[in-house]
Amino acid sequence: LKRPTEEIGTFFDLGSNPDTRCVVMERVRGKKEYPFVYFISYFNPNIPLTGEEDYTRPLYEMLETQYNIVVKTSKEEIKSNDPILIRRRFVYDVNGVPIEYNVGYYRADSFTYTIEAER
Repeated sequence: LKRPTEEIGTFFDLGSNPDTRCVVMERVRGKKEYPFVYFISYFNPNIPLTGEEDYTRPLYEMLETQYNIVVKTSKEEIKSNDPILIRRRFVYDVNGVPIEYNVGYYRADSFTYTIEAER
């Protein structure tokens, strides 16, 4: 459990309670000899996560089956700082409640970002 930054507290609409803590998950993706992304996810403290959940299962599947939280929307911001690309993802459930604040640090030489939009 970690105290959220002001930005994360604002995203989750936590007010100014200094005792509020978020479950935080950190992950590295890629091969052992060539990691290419480091993720940090902060979860809404209103979700009764303990940190002891089975995170070998897909995250959003676990949230749905254990906590009846159905993730629907994510919004992303990308900031390129050579040689690191920083991606922030804001994840909401079907009711528009913020569920996850995720930051990804990518090796810019190993990542291509593609966006497809349909009307």
